Amino acid sequence: MTGTDCEAFYDIRQRFMALGGVAENVRYGRGPNGRGLFAIDPGRPVRLRVPRSLLYPTDGLRLDDGKLTLSAQASAGAQEREFFASYQNTMSWARGGRQEVVAFLQLVGALPQQARACLVEDFGLGYLLETHDEAAILERFIKARHFDFHGRAVLMPVLELCNHSRHGVDFDVGSDHVGVTGRFADGEVLLRYSVADSWQRFIQYGFVCEERAAYSLPMEIRLQSGRLAVGHDPAAGRPRNGYLMPHLAVEGERVTLSHLMLGDRDMPHAPRSVFIAALREAGIGQPAILFDRIAHINRSAFLKLMAAVEDRDGAAATAMRRLARLQLEALSHAVGAREI
Repeated sequence: MTGTDCEAFYDIRQRFMALGGVAENVRYGRGPNGRGLFAIDPGRPVRLRVPRSLLYPTDGLRLDDGKLTLSAQASAGAQEREFFASYQNTMSWARGGRQEVVAFLQLVGALPQQARACLVEDFGLGYLLETHDEAAILERFIKARHFDFHGRAVLMPVLELCNHSRHGVDFDVGSDHVGVTGRFADGEVLLRYSVADSWQRFIQYGFVCEERAAYSLPMEIRLQSGRLAVGHDPAAGRPRNGYLMPHLAVEGERVTLSHLMLGDRDMPHAPRSVFIAALREAGIGQPAILFDRIAHINRSAFLKLMAAVEDRDGAAATAMRRLARLQLEALSHAVGAREI
């Protein structure tokens, strides 16, 4: 981190607050997670709030000579437009954001051929190995930074600089703002971006981290009568007796689950319990055996990927080994079952 970075953030912070943003007890810095936001005084609460006027819908973005700006059709005032352009140029897209996307794609592309084949054949990620033009790079940049604000995808200047942790605080979402409030004893302001496992987090955001749960890869399995399709959307679900049940759809002989949790570090009994309850609801027999079958398919995929980089050096192989290990660790937290 350079003095210029801190100066740029100070200027952005002043303009942010002049346009209605709130940034109390917060500074720009660098820590174990890379660049991020930190409490100036860890003993006092941080209060960061982005008003609706500074939440920029992603469908109003465009690239102009390599710079990320707002289209003429985007609904924003002159000052808000100027702030967005300045922020993207000094703190985000042009100041590390684009390069982070490129670095991730280069990391994946640097994997040995056997590992790349696994990504294509076992994980359906061939698109990551394709040539990416500027439009594709921008699309990944947006996917890693957007927030669903009352049904509309937006970018959140300043707030997007907060890093993720599964132990982080949740977003403070109101009718006219998105923010974060709280005390951070370790200094860094950490958010819990969304519900996802280590694998999903890596594919969307490009970093490797430990997560609480492991979810099944998407798949479709033939049953004695019909088929079971498993999706990959852990945000979809419905509460039931303290558990989050997957969304269940039955169309003829095809049963679809929005997602399937296969491991939970905090509640190891939950994955099997939820699956058994969901399949009983759908009228599918032998759910415990089917759970083990799906879990085995997932473990096999990650063990195969780990074997493909087992004896390889370099950042790409190291990242993939750690990622597979974290996913397998989470998958192992599935012990017992209870009636739901």
